[in-house]
Amino acid sequence: SSLSVHSENPIVYSNMGVQYKEKREYEKAEKMLSKAIELHPNSSLFNSNMGALMYDQGRLDESQKFYAKALEVFPYSVKKDYIKISKVTTALAKLIARNSSRIPEAIELTEKAISFNGNNAAAHHTRGALLSKLGKYKEAIMEM
Repeated sequence: SSLSVHSENPIVYSNMGVQYKEKREYEKAEKMLSKAIELHPNSSLFNSNMGALMYDQGRLDESQKFYAKALEVFPYSVKKDYIKISKVTTALAKLIARNSSRIPEAIELTEKAISFNGNNAAAHHTRGALLSKLGKYKEAIMEM
């Protein structure tokens, strides 16, 4: 098995976690991703993968925590990274917006997501939906 050969390689654990998540084997996925994070706690990839896993299970507070950590430690280096961080930032905005008093903060996050990747349709849509919740309909229409 690849685990016995690479037992301290967090990428192996993360990849296996993602595979288990895709099969909806959430307990196994969480175990693998937890091990990857234990080995490399400041990986934006591992934290965003765990955030996605928590989100899929409806564990939104935990998802928000992992997405926030991914954003905090993200290495802004290549264009591919900006596309990924744009998606993570949009997901975090959606989670924060569940608390209506935090909608302005969520809107700021969508602006950040759009600045990372102007082609992120989900970020534009989320920003438009949040603006409409604040009654800013003209601005909202421009985003949707």
